[in-house]
Amino acid sequence: MNQKIMKEIERHTKKLLVEWIQSLVPEEEAEKINTRNVIEFIPKQVHYYANQRVSLSSYSPKWIKKYIKIIKKNKENMNISDITLQDILNEQVVQPVELSDAEEWS
Repeated sequence: MNQKIMKEIERHTKKLLVEWIQSLVPEEEAEKINTRNVIEFIPKQVHYYANQRVSLSSYSPKWIKKYIKIIKKNKENMNISDITLQDILNEQVVQPVELSDAEEWS
């Protein structure tokens, strides 16, 4: 993706993060959150280790950017600013558990 599109994705990522965090906190606190300080309200660690692999944490800036790119690639005529958190949640693909992993749990 070119630099212009990446800048737009970066800006929209911050807007979606603000929207998500504001939905979690009371209205008085939500007014204090904006695109300039949203990074202060999210964890610094964007990855976690589980099932012997490192994965991207949900609702981290990298995670949101990843799904914005996927949506943009699948729907080329869609504007980046039209992508919502609901679109991102709908786009998520649940990866099937391998049979060998399932046998270890039983």
